[in-house]
Amino acid sequence: SKGNRQYFISPTEIYYCKADDNYSKLYLKDNTEFVLARTLKEVDEMLAPYGFIRTHKSSLVNKECIQ
Repeated sequence: SKGNRQYFISPTEIYYCKADDNYSKLYLKDNTEFVLARTLKEVDEMLAPYGFIRTHKSSLVNKECIQ
């Protein structure tokens, strides 16, 4: 959610994720940012089936976006 709205984001729209303490920041391909009240470990478990790779203890990257 962001403000009073809830957003449903397709994993294909996510460029990468970064850890921020017990939160995670999602960075979308359209330069939009979202903050989730979930750890990066939880986000990793949700996105691993969609081809996301844990490149660092604080980073998760969409494999399709790697050049």
